[in-house]
Formats: sequence, structure tokens, C-alpha cells
Amino acid sequence: MQDNKKTPAGRAERMALIARHFGTTAFDTVRAHIYAQVPGSKTIRYADDDIVDAFAALWTAERIVRGEAVTLPPVRPQGLRMEIAY
Repeated sequence: MQDNKKTPAGRAERMALIARHFGTTAFDTVRAHIYAQVPGSKTIRYADDDIVDAFAALWTAERIVRGEAVTLPPVRPQGLRMEIAY
């Protein structure tokens, strides 16, 4: 990612990736569903960048399930497993 997720450019960059992978209406559909289904959501605000983060987690989970995920570090350290998957 080139830009911070809280900037207009960063948001646009992430929204384009969401649209390409999940479909052009995915973000708006999820956002509307959250506010329609989550108790208290009429008063509790969910930041759009948090919804974007959820899409990133879903994208990563899909890659893990398909066996396509890459981890950092590529070689797991001894002892406690600590890695970033993408």
C-alpha cells in the first residue's frame, strides 16, 4: 500500500482493491448490513477503515485456506510461533 488508510488516497487505494476482489458493491453491502443487523449500531459508529481492515483479514483468510498465504518471516523462528500472513 502506498498511502495511509486514513487519507483520501489510502482509502481510494483500498476501496479499489476491495472492489476488484470482492465486487463493486461489497463494501457498501457490508456497511449497510452492519448498520441494519448489529444491535446499537444506530448510535455506535463503525469507522470505514475498520470495515476495510475486516476485508483485508477476509482476503488473508481466503489465501490461508487455499494454501496461498505467504508468511513473514518466511522461516518460522524456534519456540513461539510469530508471523504475519498475507
